[in-house]
Amino acid sequence: MTETELAIVFDEGLSNTVPNFALEDVAAESFRRVGTPEYTGQELEYAQSFKATFPPMTRVDMPSYTIDAQRLYQDTINSPICSYFVESVHSDVCIMGSTDVGDVSWVVPTTTVHVACFAYGASLHSWQWVAQGMSSVAHKGMHRAAMVLADAAISLIDDPRLVERAKEEHRQRLGDESYECPIPDDVRPHARPE
Repeated sequence: MTETELAIVFDEGLSNTVPNFALEDVAAESFRRVGTPEYTGQELEYAQSFKATFPPMTRVDMPSYTIDAQRLYQDTINSPICSYFVESVHSDVCIMGSTDVGDVSWVVPTTTVHVACFAYGASLHSWQWVAQGMSSVAHKGMHRAAMVLADAAISLIDDPRLVERAKEEHRQRLGDESYECPIPDDVRPHARPE
């Protein structure tokens, strides 16, 4: 009646991440070995200037997978940026977000590491988060993440049994399921009009 037309445009399609506890353990051990970044007084002041733009974090804000939520909560009060390796428990809970790493994890055992690159309280995609992206604090975090991943890769090369454990867990988790791209086969990349 209104002569309205509808066009469905797929911008993306992302699969849930398949966790791999075997690889999480390897990465956590590497993180403990490599350690967290050390920040200068100037960098801590810089992070504090961003932290001051947020309301104080509460105990409710603490991730459910954290082993010692009280320690993390105290760190959010006493430090402008996470200052230690946060021990966590394995979890099959899917945390909301979007990443193509989920698609990769359906094909090969996968894990990720999270290193502080911005002040406590900075929510993803906020101006505060983006503004800190070129800082030395962010660069130290990214560099440390690369070191952790490199150390984990060395561990996997040195001990092929770790790789086999990760592959076996991956097979068990998938069972008879396999990766299916959430974007229909006939969809092609598109350019947005200027």
